[in-house]
Amino acid sequence: MKFIILGLGNFGSNLAKALIMDGHEVFGVDVNMLKVEKYKEELTHTVAIDVNDEQSLNHLPLTDTDAVVVAIGEDVGSSISATALLKKKF
Repeated sequence: MKFIILGLGNFGSNLAKALIMDGHEVFGVDVNMLKVEKYKEELTHTVAIDVNDEQSLNHLPLTDTDAVVVAIGEDVGSSISATALLKKKF
């Protein structure tokens, strides 16, 4: 299966690594370039974008993905906003 994980903090990165270990493809997304660089060798793909920008979401392979996980834990408003924007896409 193919997953997109939005947010590579503690929860998102651990979930992404567990999915990789189970043989899934994982596209990791975070606004923090340091986190993206940290996990670029472990995940299938990583990208640094602001998921609260609707135009940025157009660069994600949403139609070719089985599931998207919003794992933004530090900013609840950002998590809700990203979820709402994703819902508009589907």
